[in-house]
Amino acid sequence: MKLSSFVSVAALGALVSAHQANAQSSVTLYGEIDTGIQYLTHADAAGGSQLSMTTGSRQPTFFGIRATEDLGSKTSMVVNLSQVFNSNDGSQFIPGVEFSNEAYLGLTNLNFGTVTAGRHYSVLFDNTIVYDASYFAKYSVFSDYFIPAQNFWVNNSIKYKSPEIAGLSTEFLYRFGGVAGDNRAGRVIEASLKYASGGFAGSATYSGTNGDAGMASEKDIRIAVAAKYTFESITVSGGYENISGSLQLSPAGCTYFGGVAYQVSPALNLSAEIYRYDFRGSNSSATGYVATASYSLSKRTTLYLLGGFVNNRGAANFGLNPYTTTALGQSQMGATIGVMHLF
Repeated sequence: MKLSSFVSVAALGALVSAHQANAQSSVTLYGEIDTGIQYLTHADAAGGSQLSMTTGSRQPTFFGIRATEDLGSKTSMVVNLSQVFNSNDGSQFIPGVEFSNEAYLGLTNLNFGTVTAGRHYSVLFDNTIVYDASYFAKYSVFSDYFIPAQNFWVNNSIKYKSPEIAGLSTEFLYRFGGVAGDNRAGRVIEASLKYASGGFAGSATYSGTNGDAGMASEKDIRIAVAAKYTFESITVSGGYENISGSLQLSPAGCTYFGGVAYQVSPALNLSAEIYRYDFRGSNSSATGYVATASYSLSKRTTLYLLGGFVNNRGAANFGLNPYTTTALGQSQMGATIGVMHLF
């Protein structure tokens, strides 16, 4: 072999090796299973009680696949596919949706942040859950439609998360409606500003959702603030949201929540919170009380007990989780005991 050819091949081999070294990739399977036994009063319009097996009461039952590839220059490709399902019968949480939790791909850079495209949690969701003392439990501020069930997830969206600078960070989301002739139909625009320092964290969020085709001029507008402060083993949190606009994914008005979580020991966590939803222009309201006890048997397995009561007045008919309702003005009490395993 000629020297020049040998040098060329060696250089090519070195280039390929360098690319392979820089382009490290990984694929991770992850998830959790949460199954419990639940008792509810006033579980139907006739006021009957219900004893049932339930899923995802403390946290959602799901599995996911996460992939990353290092592209060099502090940049990586990221992919996340996650499916929520019902562990009590194995069915899809949202029938017909294969990856109902998240489904996106994008780029992340240590200096400039992360941009992803696909199905995401809403910005309003991101900036509520971390301030919720019950953290993702069905009996929580989700029950008062602080985040409408329709807006837990946002399809056909682009999401940007900035890096944190001096404690400040931002988050934006835009959903494409995809309706010919009307770019407003189905559009969602959200933005947040967050600040964290020491034991304090807080956020302010705007969320605007236009109606679908034929209702594009109708809009649901939510402006929310939330904060928490951690004193060693105790965290105090709270939030407020103003709901306006003609679309009204939930009635126009104001909703509030406040709670406390106490890490009694490395294994035992206790939390309690109160939420209230006041309808604008009427005496209708919903007030909820929630208590949670979680005990870790290991790093991956947790026993829990949830208890809750919601008092509806007037035209309010909120249930103890965002997927159920009661008769108008009817209260509901519930309790769930269960186990959650992470993998």
